[in-house]
Amino acid sequence: MKSIRVSCLWMLATAAGLVYGQAPIITSVLDPYTGGTKLSPGGQAVITGTGLGLNPTVTVGGVNAFNLIPPQLGPQMEIEIPVNAPPGTTIPVIVTTGSGGPSAAFNITLVQYAPVLINKTDGPLTSPRHNSTGVAVTASTPAVAGETVVFYAIGLGPTNPAVATGALGPPSPFAVTTTTPTVSLGTNAVPGATARLANGQAFFGANASGPENGSAQAFIGVYQVNFVVPAGTAAGSYQVSLTVGGATSNSLTLAVGTAPTGPVITAIVGENGKEALCPGDVAILSGLNLGQSPVVTVGGKTAFNINEPNGGNQMTIEIPVDAPLGANNVVLALGSGQSSAPFAITLTQFAPVLVPGNGSPALPTHLNGAAVTAANPAIPGETLGISVYGLGPTNPVVPTGTAAPSNPFAATTTTPTVNLATIPATGVTAVAVGQAGQYFVAFTVPQTLTSGSFPTSITIGGVTTGLVTVQVFTGPVISNVANAGSLITEGLPNAGIAEGSIFTIFGSNLGPGTISIAQNAFQNTNLSGTSISVTVNGTVVAPLLYYTSATQVAALLPSNTPAGTGTITVTYNGVVGIAAPITVVQSNLGIFTATSDGQGVGIVTYPDYSLVSVTPAANCGGVYTTCGPASPGDTLTLWATGLGPVSNDSSVGVPLPNVPLTLWVGGVQAQVVYQGRGCCIGEDQINFVVPANVPLGCAVPLFVQIGNEISNYTVMAVAAKGASTCTPTSSFLSSSNVQQITTSSGAFNFGQVQLQRQPNSNNQVGAAGNTDYGQAQFLSFTVPAAVQPFIVSYIDDSPPGTCTVYNNSNGQNAGNYFNLVKSLDAGPGIKVTGPNGSQTIPTNGGQVTLSGAGTFLSPGAYTVTGTGGADVGSFTAPLTIPTPPTLTSPTTGPSGPPVPVTRANGITFTWTGGAANSTIQIQGGNSTDSTGANGASFTCFAAASAGTFTIPASVLLTLPPGAFSGSEWNFVAYAAYDNFSASGLNLGFIKVGYATAVFTTLQ
Repeated sequence: MKSIRVSCLWMLATAAGLVYGQAPIITSVLDPYTGGTKLSPGGQAVITGTGLGLNPTVTVGGVNAFNLIPPQLGPQMEIEIPVNAPPGTTIPVIVTTGSGGPSAAFNITLVQYAPVLINKTDGPLTSPRHNSTGVAVTASTPAVAGETVVFYAIGLGPTNPAVATGALGPPSPFAVTTTTPTVSLGTNAVPGATARLANGQAFFGANASGPENGSAQAFIGVYQVNFVVPAGTAAGSYQVSLTVGGATSNSLTLAVGTAPTGPVITAIVGENGKEALCPGDVAILSGLNLGQSPVVTVGGKTAFNINEPNGGNQMTIEIPVDAPLGANNVVLALGSGQSSAPFAITLTQFAPVLVPGNGSPALPTHLNGAAVTAANPAIPGETLGISVYGLGPTNPVVPTGTAAPSNPFAATTTTPTVNLATIPATGVTAVAVGQAGQYFVAFTVPQTLTSGSFPTSITIGGVTTGLVTVQVFTGPVISNVANAGSLITEGLPNAGIAEGSIFTIFGSNLGPGTISIAQNAFQNTNLSGTSISVTVNGTVVAPLLYYTSATQVAALLPSNTPAGTGTITVTYNGVVGIAAPITVVQSNLGIFTATSDGQGVGIVTYPDYSLVSVTPAANCGGVYTTCGPASPGDTLTLWATGLGPVSNDSSVGVPLPNVPLTLWVGGVQAQVVYQGRGCCIGEDQINFVVPANVPLGCAVPLFVQIGNEISNYTVMAVAAKGASTCTPTSSFLSSSNVQQITTSSGAFNFGQVQLQRQPNSNNQVGAAGNTDYGQAQFLSFTVPAAVQPFIVSYIDDSPPGTCTVYNNSNGQNAGNYFNLVKSLDAGPGIKVTGPNGSQTIPTNGGQVTLSGAGTFLSPGAYTVTGTGGADVGSFTAPLTIPTPPTLTSPTTGPSGPPVPVTRANGITFTWTGGAANSTIQIQGGNSTDSTGANGASFTCFAAASAGTFTIPASVLLTLPPGAFSGSEWNFVAYAAYDNFSASGLNLGFIKVGYATAVFTTLQ
């Protein structure tokens, strides 16, 4: 048998020209669509020859090409010509195999532009195709005047940004051609054409076989050309070609039909082009003449418009949760009375599909929101989450178009299964989240997994999603490296670790399961098997450890660490972990906080080392006691780390007078009387005098600036001389509330009703107009004893004219400073009656739409009524909504260009109008990328009567540059809080706000 096998292999090798020592031979190199010889860098080419092998190396002009379709012993292969191959008339192409060596050079001509239009009737590169549906334009499915048509092409030259050989075009920002081609329809040029490298994300439709089905590689080296068939184009057959850089492509036939006068539905598909749909699913409806805010019905039930068409040819809907299973007709009706013809779809009980994020493939996430990747992998036993559509009914039922409740969650009635390769995950839960048919599936990575990549899918009701990869690693993994005081996440502008400072590493498998604390802090480079290595600019240093555990390590960065970007690695019990990035700077202060999370109340002490707090304790006086608010003129000490390097890292009590710091209290510069090392290694103290003109309140912002390095923003309580407690800025908090919430050990019961007008652009890209929302929540909570003396500082607003920055994208302190006792039964709903009728808001905390057109919350007199329940009595509260102020600068709509903001210059907001007792709140932020997982945000307050407010550079410098998630800011006009009383409540209030969106890009 052995000799027969050898003979067969020899025959196969001989037939394929693979006899050892025989070099491959190239007979032609042509473009794959027209067979032409004009080729360009970055374009596709078909190589024909003999002896090409299995997966050879191909060079063009001495530069490696990318193998799109290897020969696999055949006579042909397809490549992407290197984007950096040199143009010329005798550019050598060489194929090299492992057995035969290199071929003789085959010379080709490379030109900057060699445009070729692709003509395919199906598959991912269907061209020409309808942009709205992804299906081919043919005589039976013609294009119409005003419709966007897509052609795919090769050879359109360089792009901005440039894209590497073998890579897809990016989904954001697009890689646009540096020279825009001219599209000709017949003998007429078509204005407004666009061309970019394709990324494989946009294709969907009945014949979908896009990247989610493994064909993303087909788009490499391919350009997508979009153009609109000019208005008035008569029905007929037209030849389309394009010209770029003086070179003209081949021509293709485009069939144009008569444009319909009424609405037409041409396709309804799910995410990623899936054809299966179910009740409550999210679907993309495409068509013509869809109008502005159509009413869509499915099986006679009204759908919810997630993204309005706004005159375009596409919209996103939530299929009604009560739509019947089986065959259904979809009808789109306009306000004019015109309706589309019924469009048939079939609904099944389940239609699961993974939800991609911002144009990227679906990724599982850690519970902190960060994506699971090779650089940030999961660990066995960790709980992960992933977003999914199409998981069917929930209990309780979430009505169409309403927010899913969070207490209790609406769990799916059928629990899905999650498999990592063939191994089932444990602890699987699935709940509805958000407002548009989205679910969140949480699962635990099996403990038995070892390091590796695991294809993962979700199955429900016998239907399985596509695959997503879960990266697992069992060694030390670093998720964040942060200043031990500020805990600002790596990647933000003020996240640098200062020389000589204390820093904290977060992650998994970093050390022992039980925390190990050094007997003498910062004396040794190894503690209980954990050691750290930092490399910056070729210099390697070993930080000194304070404590270590599986998830957290604290250490001192040596003062002789060079400034710059580098890497940090943790080794535990001899296993070297994955290197993570670190940025080292000379000085960058992190203020220690009462809750040890880098936010909220800063650690500020009186001369006797007692703490500044909201109220004084009975034992006030001495170390760690709480002694009430600070007052103007007080000399206080701020505790932090990161002031800068010292000659001996073991030094304590060493002044650092040459660090050019500025300490700000409530926006007022304070006098600094000492700055340097404090009592302990790596710990800094700054003694300062509270300014005489400081604003008063329970949450007065406090931070330190060193050049452009901004510390974490903290707050402290400041009151007039002789006052025992601070006076809250928020009008809903009374002095009795402050006393009770800071001193009582019992539960505190509160209820809130929020009414807000929001711009539609939050969830509707390119949408105009507003939506009115309502939300009501009734809760009972207690406050942990350690937080109680400071808790009002966490829930109060900062004084007018000041800002607070948060080390996240949420616009609020990230910690949980309350112990929830229970949700209070306040009855079935809260009725809001005003000039435009009545609406009812549920009391479970879910947000409901009062008016999708933003017409319910008009200025005028209202009555808010609660019927009462088992825990909260009935109440009736009058409410007056004043005419809101008008933002005059800056302004930009969702479809307009964003406002460029130079962070170092700040930005001024101006407005007109506004009631005397109203407050302006400006909320904004930005993220480091389009996922929004890592970012910073801010909230500023001003009196409406001021008419102007400048967000200072010290706020904006904490935000990352760019225009990512969070760069939509809100200018919110709040009427004064109106309190209401009801039995069973310690505090009840109504809050009304009108928001205006401002789109920004930060520089």
